[in-house]
Parts: sequence; structure tokens; C-alpha cells
Amino acid sequence: MGLVFSNALSFARFRQIADNIEADPGLLEIPLRNIDRWIAHGASVVHRLEQWRDLVVDARRSHGGN
Repeated sequence: MGLVFSNALSFARFRQIADNIEADPGLLEIPLRNIDRWIAHGASVVHRLEQWRDLVVDARRSHGGN
């Protein structure tokens, strides 16, 4: 999947997030908790959130996590 960034600032933000996750894969727990909370509070796009959860779980596995 190729990512397209609208500007250099968007790319810089993405790179910083990626660098932070590389340094501390435990940070991937944050979006997982957020997804669970949003679903529990009745989010209207549950299927999209579950797709995001799958991506985050796959990323966590690639870092040797659970």
C-alpha cells in the first residue's frame, strides 16, 4: 500500500509517529484501547474500527508483541 501525503508536514508527523512506535511498540496499546472505548460507546462505524484494530494488531505482532 503506497501512502500519499498532502505536504511535508503530514509526512513529518507520520514519520515521528512511526519512529515513536519503533522505539516503543507498547504505544500500539493506545489505539487499541481507544477503539474498544469508541465501540463500547456506540460508534456508528464499528466495521471501520474493527478494520483499524486488525491493522494495529498486525503491527503489534510484527514487533514481537502479543
